Amino acid sequence: MKKYKIVLLSDMKGDLSTKLKGIANFSKMVDANIAVLHVIKPSDLVKEENQLSAMRAINDEYGTTDKKIKSIVKTVSTEHEINIDYLLTLGNIKEEIGTYIGKQQPDIVVLGKKDSSPLPFLGDNITQFVLKKHDGAVLIADDDNLFEPNTNLSLGTLDDSGSNLNLEFSRDLMKHSQQPLKSFKIIKKSSAPKEKASSKPDSIIEYVFERSDNTIEKLPDYLERNNIGLLFVSRGPKGAKSKTNLISSDIIGIINRLKFPVMISNNQNTI
Repeated sequence: MKKYKIVLLSDMKGDLSTKLKGIANFSKMVDANIAVLHVIKPSDLVKEENQLSAMRAINDEYGTTDKKIKSIVKTVSTEHEINIDYLLTLGNIKEEIGTYIGKQQPDIVVLGKKDSSPLPFLGDNITQFVLKKHDGAVLIADDDNLFEPNTNLSLGTLDDSGSNLNLEFSRDLMKHSQQPLKSFKIIKKSSAPKEKASSKPDSIIEYVFERSDNTIEKLPDYLERNNIGLLFVSRGPKGAKSKTNLISSDIIGIINRLKFPVMISNNQNTI
């Protein structure tokens, strides 16, 4: 049986310990190892032209950060009895992330959600870069709303209930999920909202909404009222037209307001 690989990208601005514990809980559901990557950008630390002072500032930051990450990784690894590696490196953030993803070939890359940013998180340069660089799944999660231990997730899909779950680890994840799966679709013409049970072997409750500005605005609240714990979103095939007319800005707007994790599927295309 394949052992999956999760890479958590850390910027050390949030609570790494809390996030790593949540990802550790998730990793047990899909049987995965975890690796943490943190990149220090030297130019952010150099405030003086003096080369000796600059090198001292970089070395001090590296040593402090390395000690902190090592302690967190060791604690979480021991508590959860799971293998966790980490790499702390110096350099250009995008270049280091790209190189690391290329070497590790992870099944899932985990990114934080920047709630304080004035722009939608999917507009963040690092997030956009990862979506283009990484062909696998991308998990978006903040520090406060992650995965709890020994609980069954309520899974939901947005816009496309089929392709969203075409992930290698989906079968493992479904063993730890509540049934039935909930599918949310927005279409141009429909008597919304309505629900129907799928005739497929694995039961799916499908909620279909008529598209309007109000629907886009209210959908995040509706998802939360349905106690969704993880939402799957498809990147969608290049050049394909969605039956729902759910465009990129709609998806970004919806996901940015959600308080629970979002898994962007591995359709080797950007949203």
